[in-house]
Amino acid sequence: MNLLAPVAIVAALFLPLGAQEVLAGLYRPSAPVLVQKYAPAHLDERTPLWPVLHLYGRGFRAGKGSLEYRLLAGKRELKRDRLEVEAPGEVFERSLELKEAFPGADRVAWTLQMGGGTWKGVAPLSWSRFSGRLDYVDGRVRPSYVSLHPYTFGGCEFLVPVGEDGRFEAQVPARVYAVANVNGAGYAVDAMERWAWDFDLTKDREEVFRVGRTEIYGMHAFCLNAPTTTVFVTFRPTALTRFLQHVADPAAQPKDQATMAVTMEHLRLDPMAIAPDLKREAVKIWLDGAPQAVSDLSRVVETNRQGFNQTLYILQFTPQNRPARGVRHEVKLEVESRDVLKGKLVEDFGQGSVGLYLE
Repeated sequence: MNLLAPVAIVAALFLPLGAQEVLAGLYRPSAPVLVQKYAPAHLDERTPLWPVLHLYGRGFRAGKGSLEYRLLAGKRELKRDRLEVEAPGEVFERSLELKEAFPGADRVAWTLQMGGGTWKGVAPLSWSRFSGRLDYVDGRVRPSYVSLHPYTFGGCEFLVPVGEDGRFEAQVPARVYAVANVNGAGYAVDAMERWAWDFDLTKDREEVFRVGRTEIYGMHAFCLNAPTTTVFVTFRPTALTRFLQHVADPAAQPKDQATMAVTMEHLRLDPMAIAPDLKREAVKIWLDGAPQAVSDLSRVVETNRQGFNQTLYILQFTPQNRPARGVRHEVKLEVESRDVLKGKLVEDFGQGSVGLYLE
């Protein structure tokens, strides 16, 4: 449950001291409209989709400036524009909806004026084929979407439509995405979301996302600065069964303001209000596709200034060898739990993943 979403999630980027550059990505949606159909009909949605140009500057001093960009294809200039930009720190980002797909575009030439200085450069454009399917644990297939966030939740997102057969395919800007979110149709009704953090799409990738009644939010994997191979994984799960226990009115919308207010009050009283009670034997973990034994699973309270604290789990596993430095690894997690809802025992399942990169 994305109740306490961070304001921004920024990918770890490193430049030589004093270097500046602007990166560019051009997303062309695979369909003009994102269609979501789900009973009851009030959950149906139709969202127009447009090509999106995403510009990201790094290594610049904080301040305001002017950025001119030229979208190029070979020797041809396809589009030119000038934008006002503001870098609160050493980075800035801007995303722009375009009315054309510009299929021949291959790079962006840019000129930035900021703080009395002028910088120029060229940002090549590259794409990866992103394909796969959504596998709903309950066996129902729904049209949905995958939302790719280049750097932050607030800056930009690329929506990849998922068809009624559960499959998707798109050409997306080649990069590591801060977040990939599978927002399953029927969210908070009979399914939750599937999250992938630090999602590597630097090359073609086919993926099967399993969507169940538990979402695993805020995953982070790391190793200690010590001579040990142990990998730690933190995550915050929300089980739909626990969430719906606080919805007194069967006709109420699980995501409406009144329902969320009741949920917050329960969280003020108990950090486990919407979290499943996970047992170690019901948790599975993989490192780069290889299953690992869970050596320890514990939970702590994730505190919040507003007082509605939640439950955070810390998982440990010890691979035979420490994950290699300078290589992008991936940790995948699956959890199962049981709880009672309206007198019936219900099983909740969740899957999540996160990238692991050691400098």
